[in-house]
Amino acid sequence: MVATTADILRQQAAGKYVMRSVVQSTTTNHTTATATCGFMNFQFTGNALGTTFPNTIQSINGPASVASEWMFLNMTSGSTIARHGGVGRIYRLGTCTFTALGEAFTPDAITLPLIRTEMGAASRPQSFIPIIQVTGTTGGTPVQFQIRNAGSTAGYVNQAGTTVVGNKTFIFPTATTAINSTYFLPLNNGDSSCRSITNIACTVAGTNAFATIWLLEDLGIGQGLVAGAGLTEHLYGSGLRATQCAPAVATSGSATTSLVGYNITNSFSAIGSTLLSLSVVP
Repeated sequence: MVATTADILRQQAAGKYVMRSVVQSTTTNHTTATATCGFMNFQFTGNALGTTFPNTIQSINGPASVASEWMFLNMTSGSTIARHGGVGRIYRLGTCTFTALGEAFTPDAITLPLIRTEMGAASRPQSFIPIIQVTGTTGGTPVQFQIRNAGSTAGYVNQAGTTVVGNKTFIFPTATTAINSTYFLPLNNGDSSCRSITNIACTVAGTNAFATIWLLEDLGIGQGLVAGAGLTEHLYGSGLRATQCAPAVATSGSATTSLVGYNITNSFSAIGSTLLSLSVVP
């Protein structure tokens, strides 16, 4: 187990490591978020080599021998606007069709919650932040929906494992929201995250309106609110353990997941990032 900076350096000295750089760029246009969709844009990208938005996300990959432990040495990025940038993991829950009223959500063929071993305890349920990525150009009327079923008996499972009927209305910022625009989904007051989403009720439909629903796991690797160029160093700055980037797994089935870079902004801007990373064998 890699637990300290000394462990990382010991593995590095033994030749049990890989160094590599990853270039990322968020160059697709996003529709700026409004009050009706949470104010904030979530811009994410995988490796620039292999990623084709909106449906093909190439994960930032490490070699197969490095099963769980990563340490990012630094993250360099540049932008014209203030943003928070970082590295996270996204898990696909399913897709939405907002072209008709009623149930819009089609879940992936997996059993949730996502689980992993924590502090020696196996199969611990994980709860993450839900986001929505627009995959079809909308038109006609701005789409509206709530995280619930038609009978208002279910919607999502919150961080405590309780079934919740969503009571917040999400409204797309415009009738022609740009493909790949991504926003945070609203949970009920008092909820910080969710384990799964079971239903999404479309209350105002749009034209050619489609989306993908993800859960976001923030790995705590990144920068604070920065405008212009920023550099963040993670190995020698903290002196703590390497960030574990191995994915959680579905209770049954295989969840679609990618390790991605992201930026959170209140307006759209093309953002480029370079990650220089060190992977060591755990």
